[in-house]
Amino acid sequence: MKSFLADSWNQSDYGSVLYFASHGSEGSITLSDRESIDLRSLGQEPCLWGQCVGCYVHFSACNVFENEAAVHDFIASTGAAAVSGYRTDVGWAESKKPAVPLDLMLFNQLWETGLERFDDDGTIEKLEAVEHDLQRRFGDCQFKMVLAAGE
Repeated sequence: MKSFLADSWNQSDYGSVLYFASHGSEGSITLSDRESIDLRSLGQEPCLWGQCVGCYVHFSACNVFENEAAVHDFIASTGAAAVSGYRTDVGWAESKKPAVPLDLMLFNQLWETGLERFDDDGTIEKLEAVEHDLQRRFGDCQFKMVLAAGE
């Protein structure tokens, strides 16, 4: 993951959405059967430290947003414009708490509303509308979006 982030993602000229799909727990994501990384540490990795300015980061992982302080630390370290994720256990395609359909709708709405870049006027209102719509449609997923303090 670190190699991809260092070599590929932050050198991209297009797009500003970073998507982590993994297992998770309160304030952390799972990298393997034996390794997890908390959002504070992830945000301080050289491949992400200050590398997400104007970007949207989505953690498709259970319970990551149960530690919202860690989310705010991640934003502060990386410069991300907004971060989203789940406050509960979610499933990939189950009839209750379906993460994949929500993730797909999230990406579609970001694209359809012109949120490829997160540096224009109206960004806050657009992101709030996306969050509200997804919470309405998928309330049991406990989807949450946090905007950077300056947004």
